[in-house]
Amino acid sequence: MVVGGPVGAAEVGVHVDLAETGTRLRFQPNLLYWRSAELRDVNPNLDVAYRVGHSPSVSPYVGAGLGLNFVDEDRPGGNSTDAGMNLLGGVRFAGDGHDLFVEARHTMSDVSRTAVTAGITFGPGR
Repeated sequence: MVVGGPVGAAEVGVHVDLAETGTRLRFQPNLLYWRSAELRDVNPNLDVAYRVGHSPSVSPYVGAGLGLNFVDEDRPGGNSTDAGMNLLGGVRFAGDGHDLFVEARHTMSDVSRTAVTAGITFGPGR
């Protein structure tokens, strides 16, 4: 759920978690979509996260990235495209074949917003 910017917006997304074994850095390209009563945004991002802890089962992380915002407003001429910067932090919980995560993300752009999300990462490269 997005809190800040467009309050009460619903958000969905997908990401790819690319990391070389034994490194703390993770490259995480992702695509987010959110919608509020009067705004919609398709938001592709290129984020990099740094794992802070040493525990294999619980991994806090911080990160930053760049993204584009394709915002559509419900009014004539309300469409815009702008670049934004992302700041993020979260915790990953290792599972058997998947990881769970909780993440806070702040995007600074023409439509700045703060979101708290939770999700699951499947497969190799977790």
